[in-house]
This record gives sequence, structure tokens and C-alpha cells, in this order.
Amino acid sequence: FELADKFASSNVAVYLFDMSGFGSSDGVPFNPTIEELIIDLKSVLTQVRNKRPTFLYGHSLGAVVALTFLLLNPTCDIAGLMISSPIVSIPKEIKQNLIKSLFMRYISKFFDIYVASTMVNPTAITKNNFYVRQLLMSQNNTILGLKLANDLLESFEFIKEEIHNFKFPLLVMHGTADIYCKAEESKWLAKSARSEHKRFVLLKEFCHEVYLERGERDVFREIKGFIFKVLPKLISKDRN
Repeated sequence: FELADKFASSNVAVYLFDMSGFGSSDGVPFNPTIEELIIDLKSVLTQVRNKRPTFLYGHSLGAVVALTFLLLNPTCDIAGLMISSPIVSIPKEIKQNLIKSLFMRYISKFFDIYVASTMVNPTAITKNNFYVRQLLMSQNNTILGLKLANDLLESFEFIKEEIHNFKFPLLVMHGTADIYCKAEESKWLAKSARSEHKRFVLLKEFCHEVYLERGERDVFREIKGFIFKVLPKLISKDRN
């Protein structure tokens, strides 16, 4: 919310929403399909769309949803995409092999509501002690529905196969201290995209939740700089 407040105070309209199954939204807790999450995003865009340029920001799972949505909708009227700590492979801390992957895909067809532990240690997600305490107090911070887990595996493959077709302006940010997602893969995403304007930013000593770190002003500066670099090109294109 702090990041959103900073942009709001800069006269930027910011819209935050909880995807189905998360936060205060309806749906089976932690077990929607990627398709359902994309429908959520489409619904929000329909409600907030106006004549002003619209940028998307997605973090972690949100980055997967935003990337998948734009790859499926290459003519969508979106000015640019900013993502941080995108999950495009099985996190390093989750012990995963081919047999487990195949088992997950098989069992998810029969037990949609069954949840599995993600083995995420909240104390390694961020150095923000207040947020860590909130996660530790929650009993649901380390679970993920098998249906969603299976969808994520398929989304990882889809993104890696189609990223070379991605043409929207793109900003990718990743922390060097992120032990769950590989910064090398974020760098690869930015490099592989066909975007005319793209930028990869490696944030030193930032954990997975980059916007919660003490240096969050760096994240704000990068996003703001990205937006103001893309906007003049959009305005020039509209005039022509």
C-alpha cells in the first residue's frame, strides 16, 4: 500500500484488487485457476479503463497472471507492464522433481480443493519485520491449492514458449536476496521479450517482496522512471 500511496500522491490513479481466492475476494481459498484470475484482471480493466494510458503492475503470482494475460491478448490497450519477482519456475526452496510434478498434475484433476504446503519460510520473504510477523500469525501463508499449482506449471511453460512474442513496454525487477525465484530467469524474460522498450533491474540485497524492503524508494523510482520514459512515445504515436 505504501507504494500505491506514493503514486497516488503523484496524481497517478492507482487501483488495487484481491484476485479470486485471495485476500477479501470470494472464491475457493488459494485455489483459483489461472483462467479465473485472468477474468478478474479483465473485469478490473473494464471498470477502470479510460482515455488515460493504463499500466499494469504484477508481483510474484500477479506477474504470471499479467504476463499470461498480455501474451494471450497482444492487441490489448495497455501502455506497459511492470513486474517484480516473477515466478516462472518452481521456487528453488520447494523440492520438486519430475515424479512429484507428474503426481501433482494427476491428483489435481480429482482433488481440486486439496491444498499443499509451498514450504515458504516467511522470515526469508522480506526483511520487513512487521510484514513477517503478519505472515507468521496467518495460518494460510504457506498453502497453495493443487488446481492453481498445476495451472502455474502450465503457465510457466506457456510464458517460456511465447515470451519472444511479447511486444509491450516491459520493466522487470528482481532482488539479489530472493531465494525463491531466480533473478537469472527474470533477466532472461526481459532479454527474450520483443519489446521496443524494456529494462531489467537487479535490486541489491532485496528479498522476494521488493516493495516492502527498506529501499522501496528504489522500486518507486524505477517504476516512475519507466512510466515517464514510455509516456512521451505513446503521446507522439497518438499525435501521428
